[in-house]
Amino acid sequence: MCSMCSMAIAYLHMAPVQSGRYRLFPIPRLNFDRTASYGVNVFLFSISLFGLVGISLLLTGAVYLTLSEFMPYHSAAVQMAWEELDANMQGLILGFLKGLGSGAFVAGVATLLMVGMSLARGPGPFLALLPIVATGYSTLLCYATYTVSARTPGDPPLIPIALLVVASMMGSAALIHSQRRRPRRQSG
Repeated sequence: MCSMCSMAIAYLHMAPVQSGRYRLFPIPRLNFDRTASYGVNVFLFSISLFGLVGISLLLTGAVYLTLSEFMPYHSAAVQMAWEELDANMQGLILGFLKGLGSGAFVAGVATLLMVGMSLARGPGPFLALLPIVATGYSTLLCYATYTVSARTPGDPPLIPIALLVVASMMGSAALIHSQRRRPRRQSG
């Protein structure tokens, strides 16, 4: 694990809680009054969606980073077996796949770190960055997958990736909605 990841995990692990104790991902101290628990629930729903997107991107990246040859749908897309490609073409394709994997892995790690820090300290600094990273990368990944699906006979996993885009967009909308200030009801 890289030193930046280790430091970030240690930082999250040592986040102080109201009582002065330390624990992993303390419950957020948000600026909602008792009547606004709806906003907290919407916030936690959005964070859950972003967590799902982050884990999915991280796992996708890990799979692509560990490939030693292309996937079966890549073989169908180029209509050739891996062994039929010369060594130069194999190296080029593996480089592209590992580049895609590294991008997905980094986007997943960044998303999960922002999710953890949003839970620990509130979403303030990440209101724009979290939706941009999660929705941006998953949308670009979906576009690349759609391109392979539309232009080749390959059958890439377009539906799961499109669901990631939907989840990140729902998470973005819920995160923004959870931060709206509601006027207090006037009694009387």
